[in-house]
Amino acid sequence: MNFIRRVFFIAFVFYIIFYQELVFAASNVVKVTREGRHYALMLNGKPFYIQGVGVGEGFGAGGENYLRMAKELGANTVRTWGIEQGDQKYLDEAVAQGLYVAAGIWLNYPNEKNGISYVNGQAYMERKEKETLDYVERYKDHPAILLWNLGNEVFMFTKSEQEKASFARFLEQLIQKVHAADPDHPVVYASSGKTDLPYLKKDVPSLDIIGINDYGDIQFIENRWIDLGFDAPYLMTEYGALGSWDLPKDKNDRRIEQSDYAKAAQCRNYWNRVREKKGNNIGGFVFSL
Repeated sequence: MNFIRRVFFIAFVFYIIFYQELVFAASNVVKVTREGRHYALMLNGKPFYIQGVGVGEGFGAGGENYLRMAKELGANTVRTWGIEQGDQKYLDEAVAQGLYVAAGIWLNYPNEKNGISYVNGQAYMERKEKETLDYVERYKDHPAILLWNLGNEVFMFTKSEQEKASFARFLEQLIQKVHAADPDHPVVYASSGKTDLPYLKKDVPSLDIIGINDYGDIQFIENRWIDLGFDAPYLMTEYGALGSWDLPKDKNDRRIEQSDYAKAAQCRNYWNRVREKKGNNIGGFVFSL
């Protein structure tokens, strides 16, 4: 009897091991669908609404598990900004916590100080393209990956219109190459409010999702999205408490920070507004507190 029990126990252990391997080896198929003017993100054939938190660092210096905290807050997805953030350890921990990842790939802002240019910076663009495609190839089958986030507020922080036009061309070409390498995960770019939207509409038609960072009025943002006639849903890639640029100043010309209660109320109210507009958007990521 003991021998039979041991056999069944060993068989059970191997079943669990191989079952876990099967689960963690399976990649996700994520698509953006549209019915009339109603958009949805479909995860493995089922509707998925992003209830997200921006988590650029998985673990703190004191061992804090920020991904676990995000899950405890009720998130189903987390966002990163650069490939050095969304590494193997981060993605594996996201799976362990039951979270999906909007994996960020940082694209530098062009300026004279950093020497980055999309007009004549061929070496940088080739390096960034290789870095991006290598990252996509490495992790496209990881079960944590939900979508790719290429770039964040680049148009906003680019002064030259020539550079903006060249960056738009680079971004469009890069999106097409990411699609070719991985047709199963959509691509989003994060606009600074409404600022980047005209450039995306005019020159970046391959975007699957229009990402928008906003800390003010979602209705104003949605109106601009509607006016421009995008054929893609929007995603609040960042929202939160009022940004420092919107805060009043005291007599010493210092910004008056919101109280914790006011910040919490701002985030709650903004999220409620996002959810009211489900169908135009596919969710959002609370970020700055």
